[in-house]
Amino acid sequence: MIKLEDMIGMEFGNWSVIEYSHRTKGRKHLFNCRCKCGTVKAVYKDNLVHGKSKSCGCLIGVQEDIIGKKYGRLTILELTNERKFGNKVMNCLCDCGKEHKVSMNALKFGSIKSCGCLATPDLTGQIFGRLTVIENLGAKEYGKQFFLCQCDCGEEVQASRTILNSGLKKSCGCLRRESASKNLMKTLSLRSGKNHYNYNPLITDEERAESRYSIYGEDRRVWRRKVYEKYDYTCACCKQRGGKLNAHHLNGYSWYEEGRYDVNNGVTLCKSCHLDFHSEYGYRDNTKEQFEEYYKKVKVSIV
Repeated sequence: MIKLEDMIGMEFGNWSVIEYSHRTKGRKHLFNCRCKCGTVKAVYKDNLVHGKSKSCGCLIGVQEDIIGKKYGRLTILELTNERKFGNKVMNCLCDCGKEHKVSMNALKFGSIKSCGCLATPDLTGQIFGRLTVIENLGAKEYGKQFFLCQCDCGEEVQASRTILNSGLKKSCGCLRRESASKNLMKTLSLRSGKNHYNYNPLITDEERAESRYSIYGEDRRVWRRKVYEKYDYTCACCKQRGGKLNAHHLNGYSWYEEGRYDVNNGVTLCKSCHLDFHSEYGYRDNTKEQFEEYYKKVKVSIV
């Protein structure tokens, strides 16, 4: 019979006894023990002495002498605290010199035999879309081989052999962003200008610009007010003063950019004369010569 005080420091399997814990109501003694994997737990003395408890559970399903065993190119170095899908994970050393963590089941059934250097060809130097493989990173997750790649845009990204060969990854993400941007621009072009559902072909470029500038700026408003003041709020053709007036561009707003806000490129017209002018000469690419021709006709008809 081992005395209680003699238990301190003794080892039972993976357990090392640290200190006495307490006695239960059933008069059983418990000791705080540390497992080799690092777990600290209270264990019954009887279970320690009679070999009923040898670890915190990390040895369940794993042989105690498994350290040093070799599976394929992998030699087991130690049992870790990690789990993959409920399986114990072993830290192994590959023949190529890299350490690699593998589940015990993968080792036993032979599904993984190396860190990835055996089953996977080196893709260094190969090009996949915009990605050029620059370094083999070895197996990193679930036995998949990963590579460091450089994108044409300069960014670096990691990708597995499977996703590179499948063509699912062709860039660091810049290709997707560019494609999304192009699609957005295409969508906007289909919803703007003449393609917009609210486009009115019966209004002039000046009126259309007036609507825009009433929202986005004051330049248009200032120009229009100055044109009205120049003609004393009177139609240049029929001489009607006041009422519904329009500031008309002599050389069209759409093409004569340098004269868009030149007061000398504007003339005041009443709504009737404005519509009459555009019904005869159209709504785009109007010129000063067209207005002079129209003015002469109106002047003759008035006389």
